[in-house]
Amino acid sequence: ASSVLATLNKPGFTLGSTNQDNRAKAFAQFLRGISLGYDAMVYDSSAVVDETTTNEDAGELKPYTEVVAASMAALQKSIDYASAAGTGGVAMPNV
Repeated sequence: ASSVLATLNKPGFTLGSTNQDNRAKAFAQFLRGISLGYDAMVYDSSAVVDETTTNEDAGELKPYTEVVAASMAALQKSIDYASAAGTGGVAMPNV
């Protein structure tokens, strides 16, 4: 999820529209939030990896309380991206 966010945040990169970009960012932040929350629930410490963390950096271990805070922040970002299109929210594709 973090590498997807890093790619989506590169200048000039788009999936085709702002709506599609926001949908992908919302899903990636949701995955980050759920994953970090699970780590905090199971382990007493974990690394908080985000879109600025490089592949070579394993991250610094943080106590579970900080991991929970990062999880909640990621979930809030997911909500923000999902509602970025206004009252209609992010449109889902017809499958």
